[in-house]
Amino acid sequence: MRLLRLTDFRAETIKTVSKSNTMRQLLLLLLFAACNRPTPPPKVIRPAFYTWKTTFHPGSWETQTLHQWNAQRLYIKYADIDWREGKGAIPVSTTAMQWDSLPVDIAPVPVFFIVNRVFSNITATESITLVQRILQRVRETTPKERTIPEIQIDCDWNSTTKAAYFRFLEQLKAQTDTSKTLQQPQLSATIRLHQIKYREKTGVPPVDRGLLMLYNFDSPTKTTVKNSIIDPATAAQYLSQDTKPYPIPLDAALPLFGWGLHFRGNDFQGFLHDLRASTAAQSRFLTRVEQNIFRVNADTSCWDTYFRRGDWIRIEEAAPDDLSRVWEMAKPLIANDTCHLVFFDLNIQNLQYYRHEDLIKIR
Repeated sequence: MRLLRLTDFRAETIKTVSKSNTMRQLLLLLLFAACNRPTPPPKVIRPAFYTWKTTFHPGSWETQTLHQWNAQRLYIKYADIDWREGKGAIPVSTTAMQWDSLPVDIAPVPVFFIVNRVFSNITATESITLVQRILQRVRETTPKERTIPEIQIDCDWNSTTKAAYFRFLEQLKAQTDTSKTLQQPQLSATIRLHQIKYREKTGVPPVDRGLLMLYNFDSPTKTTVKNSIIDPATAAQYLSQDTKPYPIPLDAALPLFGWGLHFRGNDFQGFLHDLRASTAAQSRFLTRVEQNIFRVNADTSCWDTYFRRGDWIRIEEAAPDDLSRVWEMAKPLIANDTCHLVFFDLNIQNLQYYRHEDLIKIR
């Protein structure tokens, strides 16, 4: 070990101090650059709504709500499509349309819900036929003076049906890209949480945009589920902090609906649509045992349902705080600057339980 002389020690000290000063100056420069770096502009969030009724005829309340929210798009279910042996992919439910009362400043987005088993059975030729039927339905149903900015396909595909589903989307996109009568609308597809987490397995759909569905996280028929509609704890299992942004532009959808779920022991009996906790709490034949759990204390008939003593009801609702928490988790996935935030759905039975000022904060 070499012993340092005093002069050597002074020299080493000067070098150390000099390096320290240089490092300090470099850190200050980096800090100054970071502070002066332009802050990226916040995302532009454009509110919109779904409507999922079998008859589309918006009245004064719907029109007022759309304008109150400054909504520029309305996502309208045009048809449900399922597979029938001997018939193939056919519409099993279509929406009757009446356009006279929809303001001209609201752009319609046709939505087609396709049951996943369609793509377990469909051939390439049948897929082209389905594309043609969908576009024919859009042309025949939508007035020519209405501009359609987007057509959306809603399907919960998986790794087994991915190939057939993506082939169908490519065929549909090719048709919309060359369409003159439809003014070449964009093509979008709904995306569930499991398709975000396992994107390498389920793939990314070949569309212009995706719409992330931030609701229906679990099966409502399970007795162990806290809230199948929306639950931040469940969302966190799919939307971790290290989840990379999705490779195509994303919009998002949040729920505004609620329901009751009727159980007898561990057996699911049925849905009690639009039932809320506030209504259940006022019902004499129900006893509240948890925040969203009610026990039937006497045999009775109510809400078109027969209840036995001992039955129980789980109320599921989308609280504003839960909507905000889940939305904040989803934001890092969205790389695009402009995002449509679509609420499900435009229904007075749903919106009466929310204050506009609570929902408008979700940005």
